[in-house]
Amino acid sequence: MECGRLGTMTEAAERLIDEAMRLSPRNASSWRSGCRRLGETTEELEAAWITEARQRLVELDAGQSRLSPWSEARARIFASR
Repeated sequence: MECGRLGTMTEAAERLIDEAMRLSPRNASSWRSGCRRLGETTEELEAAWITEARQRLVELDAGQSRLSPWSEARARIFASR
C-alpha cells in the first residue's frame, strides 16, 4: 500500500489524494513528508516538519510568501470546489 492510501477509500478521498499528488513539487514534498514511510521514526517526521517550518519562515521573512487571514484562506479553499 503506498503512502497516503488507506485500503478502501471513498471517491472523495481518492479525489483528494489525486489532487494532492498534483501539487507543485515543493508543496508535494511537504505533503509527502507527513506520510509515515516504512522505517521512518516519529523523530524523523518531526525533524522534516521543523525543517519545512523553518524554510517557510525564511521565505516569509524574505517577502517571498505572505500570510492570509483564515477567512480569506477558507474562502479560497471552498471556492475551488
